[in-house]
Amino acid sequence: MLKLVDRNKPAPAQRSEKQREAARLNGAKTRGPVTPEGKRNSSLNGLRHNLCSVSLVLSNEDRPGYRALLDSYIAEYRPCGPTQMDLIEQMAAAKWREKRAWSLEAATLDYAMDEMEPRLAARFESTDQPTRAALAFADRSESSNALTLLHRYEARHTRVWRAALRQLIELQRASSPTRTPDRQRPEKRNLPAEPGHLHDSKKAA
Repeated sequence: MLKLVDRNKPAPAQRSEKQREAARLNGAKTRGPVTPEGKRNSSLNGLRHNLCSVSLVLSNEDRPGYRALLDSYIAEYRPCGPTQMDLIEQMAAAKWREKRAWSLEAATLDYAMDEMEPRLAARFESTDQPTRAALAFADRSESSNALTLLHRYEARHTRVWRAALRQLIELQRASSPTRTPDRQRPEKRNLPAEPGHLHDSKKAA
């Protein structure tokens, strides 16, 4: 692409050696985030960008919705380091695929109900919605294994999500610098209202 140059416009003035030296000094003073929270967020920016760009979301799905799901997990569990971020990614991917299985199941049954509509209208005067759904489910279960596969995928993604969450919690607990010591149980004392105490008092009298 050609770039037009205005020859009547004066050329920008060259910076002096002192100005260049001042710019270098100012750049050296910028060391990035200082607080632990700022450093953690800065270190996760690149990882978060890479996670959002994975080829997980289909072309007809809601990519901003997946990014919102991933960001919500990051905000809730506050991962520290690439290992915890990997577990967060596994959770987001598993939950997204689980929801996809729900959508595919609903779409499969909706399509079956629409396909069966002419046959039901020829046999029955009217059909309630639960019956339509039941007949569609039975038809797809007998003629295809699509629903069986969807239920298997859904169960698998649920297990992956729970396993990743369990590993993340265990890892965060193990890396926590503060551990609450077990409190000692208070020594049991006989109160005046206890029968044993009253019995001992009478014995002493």
